[in-house]
Amino acid sequence: MAVPLDQGALTQEVMNLKDGHAELRKEFRILDTKMDNGFALLSQKLDTRSKIDWTPISILVGFLLSIGGALYWPVREAQSRTEAQIENMRREDEARVVKLWDEHNRIARDLAYLQGQMHPLPKP
Repeated sequence: MAVPLDQGALTQEVMNLKDGHAELRKEFRILDTKMDNGFALLSQKLDTRSKIDWTPISILVGFLLSIGGALYWPVREAQSRTEAQIENMRREDEARVVKLWDEHNRIARDLAYLQGQMHPLPKP
Protein backbone atom coordinates (compact mmCIF):
# COMPACT_ATOMS: atom_id res chain seq x y z
CA MET A 1 0.00 0.00 0.00
CA ALA A 2 1.18 3.42 -0.89
CA VAL A 3 1.71 6.01 1.76
CA PRO A 4 -0.25 9.17 1.08
CA LEU A 5 2.11 12.00 0.24
CA ASP A 6 1.76 15.36 1.79
CA GLN A 7 2.07 17.76 -1.13
CA GLY A 8 3.15 20.67 1.09
CA ALA A 9 5.85 18.62 2.83
CA LEU A 10 7.05 17.28 -0.50
CA THR A 11 7.20 20.74 -1.97
CA GLN A 12 9.11 21.92 1.09
CA GLU A 13 11.58 19.03 0.70
CA VAL A 14 12.11 19.85 -3.00
CA MET A 15 12.69 23.52 -2.12
CA ASN A 16 15.16 22.51 0.60
CA LEU A 17 16.98 20.26 -1.89
CA LYS A 18 17.07 23.06 -4.47
CA ASP A 19 18.42 25.50 -1.87
CA GLY A 20 20.97 22.93 -0.69
CA HIS A 21 21.98 22.22 -4.28
CA ALA A 22 22.37 25.95 -5.00
CA GLU A 23 24.41 26.38 -1.81
CA LEU A 24 26.58 23.39 -2.74
CA ARG A 25 27.16 24.80 -6.25
CA LYS A 26 28.09 28.16 -4.71
CA GLU A 27 30.59 26.49 -2.35
CA PHE A 28 32.06 24.49 -5.25
CA ARG A 29 32.53 27.70 -7.26
CA ILE A 30 34.24 29.33 -4.29
CA LEU A 31 36.44 26.26 -3.79
CA ASP A 32 37.24 26.15 -7.52
CA THR A 33 38.23 29.85 -7.46
CA LYS A 34 40.40 29.29 -4.39
CA MET A 35 42.12 26.32 -6.04
CA ASP A 36 42.75 28.28 -9.24
CA ASN A 37 44.20 31.14 -7.20
CA GLY A 38 46.31 28.71 -5.18
CA PHE A 39 47.70 27.02 -8.32
CA ALA A 40 48.41 30.40 -9.91
CA LEU A 41 50.27 31.51 -6.77
CA LEU A 42 52.20 28.22 -6.64
CA SER A 43 53.11 28.54 -10.32
CA GLN A 44 54.28 32.12 -9.75
CA LYS A 45 56.42 31.06 -6.77
CA LEU A 46 57.98 28.22 -8.75
CA ASP A 47 58.71 30.55 -11.66
CA THR A 48 60.34 33.03 -9.30
CA ARG A 49 62.46 30.33 -7.65
CA SER A 50 63.52 28.75 -10.94
CA LYS A 51 64.77 32.01 -12.44
CA ILE A 52 68.54 32.41 -12.38
CA ASP A 53 69.89 35.76 -11.29
CA TRP A 54 72.69 36.28 -13.83
CA THR A 55 74.01 39.52 -12.33
CA PRO A 56 76.30 37.98 -9.68
CA ILE A 57 77.41 35.29 -12.10
CA SER A 58 78.36 37.84 -14.76
CA ILE A 59 80.23 39.94 -12.19
CA LEU A 60 82.10 36.84 -11.00
CA VAL A 61 83.01 35.80 -14.55
CA GLY A 62 84.28 39.29 -15.31
CA PHE A 63 86.30 39.33 -12.12
CA LEU A 64 87.81 35.90 -12.81
CA LEU A 65 88.68 36.89 -16.37
CA SER A 66 90.46 40.02 -15.17
CA ILE A 67 92.42 38.02 -12.57
CA GLY A 68 93.28 35.40 -15.20
CA GLY A 69 94.47 38.12 -17.56
CA ALA A 70 96.55 39.72 -14.83
CA LEU A 71 98.16 36.36 -14.02
CA TYR A 72 98.72 35.45 -17.68
CA TRP A 73 100.30 38.79 -18.64
CA PRO A 74 103.70 38.13 -16.96
CA VAL A 75 103.77 34.61 -18.40
CA ARG A 76 103.17 35.95 -21.90
CA GLU A 77 105.82 38.64 -21.47
CA ALA A 78 108.35 36.08 -20.21
CA GLN A 79 107.53 33.81 -23.13
CA SER A 80 108.04 36.69 -25.58
CA ARG A 81 111.42 37.51 -24.00
CA THR A 82 112.45 33.85 -24.13
CA GLU A 83 111.46 33.60 -27.80
CA ALA A 84 113.47 36.75 -28.57
CA GLN A 85 116.51 35.34 -26.75
CA ILE A 86 116.22 32.05 -28.62
CA GLU A 87 116.04 33.93 -31.93
CA ASN A 88 119.15 35.93 -31.03
CA MET A 89 121.01 32.76 -30.04
CA ARG A 90 119.98 31.11 -33.34
CA ARG A 91 121.33 34.08 -35.32
CA GLU A 92 124.59 34.03 -33.34
CA ASP A 93 124.94 30.27 -33.89
CA GLU A 94 124.38 30.70 -37.61
CA ALA A 95 127.09 33.37 -37.70
CA ARG A 96 129.47 31.05 -35.80
CA VAL A 97 128.79 28.16 -38.17
CA VAL A 98 129.42 30.36 -41.19
CA LYS A 99 132.60 31.69 -39.59
CA LEU A 100 133.81 28.17 -38.74
CA TRP A 101 132.93 26.97 -42.23
CA ASP A 102 134.91 29.84 -43.76
CA GLU A 103 137.83 29.10 -41.44
CA HIS A 104 137.69 25.40 -42.34
CA ASN A 105 137.62 26.26 -46.04
CA ARG A 106 140.61 28.61 -45.64
CA ILE A 107 142.58 25.90 -43.84
CA ALA A 108 141.62 23.34 -46.49
CA ARG A 109 142.71 25.72 -49.25
CA ASP A 110 146.00 26.43 -47.53
CA LEU A 111 146.60 22.72 -47.01
CA ALA A 112 145.88 22.00 -50.65
CA TYR A 113 148.27 24.76 -51.70
CA LEU A 114 151.03 23.43 -49.48
CA GLN A 115 150.47 19.88 -50.70
CA GLY A 116 150.66 21.16 -54.26
CA GLN A 117 153.90 22.94 -53.46
CA MET A 118 155.43 19.89 -51.88
CA HIS A 119 154.12 17.35 -54.40
CA PRO A 120 153.36 19.06 -57.63
CA LEU A 121 151.30 17.19 -60.16
CA PRO A 122 153.21 15.74 -63.07
CA LYS A 123 153.01 17.72 -66.25
CA PRO A 124 151.54 15.87 -69.18
